[in-house]
Amino acid sequence: MRGYVSVLFEFILIQVSLVQVSLCNFLDVFRKREIVKMLDQCNVGINCNPDEIKRIGSGFNGSVYTLNDNFVLKVGEEDNDTFYDSINTLKQVPGVAKIQNVVDYDGKRYEIMERCVCTLKDRINRGFYSNNPRRLSNHFLQIVKIISDLHKKRIAHLDLKPSNIMFDKNNNVKIIDFGSMLLCNDGKSSAQRGTFRNYSFDVANGLVKGTGYDPFKYDIWCLGLVLYKMVFIDEMEGFGRYSLNNLTNLVASLGNKKRYLGKILKVRGVFNAEYDKNIRGMSTSELKNLLTSMLAKYDKNRPSLDEIIKTLQRIEKNQC
Repeated sequence: MRGYVSVLFEFILIQVSLVQVSLCNFLDVFRKREIVKMLDQCNVGINCNPDEIKRIGSGFNGSVYTLNDNFVLKVGEEDNDTFYDSINTLKQVPGVAKIQNVVDYDGKRYEIMERCVCTLKDRINRGFYSNNPRRLSNHFLQIVKIISDLHKKRIAHLDLKPSNIMFDKNNNVKIIDFGSMLLCNDGKSSAQRGTFRNYSFDVANGLVKGTGYDPFKYDIWCLGLVLYKMVFIDEMEGFGRYSLNNLTNLVASLGNKKRYLGKILKVRGVFNAEYDKNIRGMSTSELKNLLTSMLAKYDKNRPSLDEIIKTLQRIEKNQC
């Protein structure tokens, strides 16, 4: 009897998987038709063979499709006017993937941008930085300098992660996906943007209590997560630093603000003894101190981007 139930359960799982695949294929065909229609009616100036349109990625802010050898298309919701209003500013930052055109059509936002070769996530998973500290520090320094340029223009990205960092054919770093960005002055924000499971303690705490958080310091935290993954080849897409139990207790103590519980529970508490041991065991003390400071629990203890750049430049100099 148990064997029969096991076989039946496995059969059901297979059927569900087949239905999911069929549904995804149907949605892709439907989306491709919408893309062709948009390109035809909006005169965006892009030559595209419909057979070349392929979905190459998807996330919280939308899906990305290839158009041809030079351009890709991101399809998302019309939900962030900050991005739309800041396109000209973003075009002034060399490290931002070139934005060719942005079209709002039939309730969707279509963002056409330059096509890059690969993501930082691809390189991390291939062990591209293993035993190559010079390459690691050079590429991370490029990333930090681009974010510094964005911050000087009062733009906080708020969704920095390896899948949103790319390389063009000349091996230059390009930052993509500004669907969560904020254009802000000094002060705190209460915007729930980006990847929830990447939230730092101060962001989760600020959202729950209604006190907000510093968007620019949060970008530094996310850069710390990126550096951690580059160093340790961590395959997790995102994680938070502090224990899930602590966050659960925090929310439970706030009475009527328990509505945030579902979001806060997405924060991963993986900086346990194993991860702390990884950082303590790093051979480069300056890089270890930098990583520890960028992942500080409280944003006031995190370094500025200028301090991070100076530290990375010293590390590069010592590697020569």
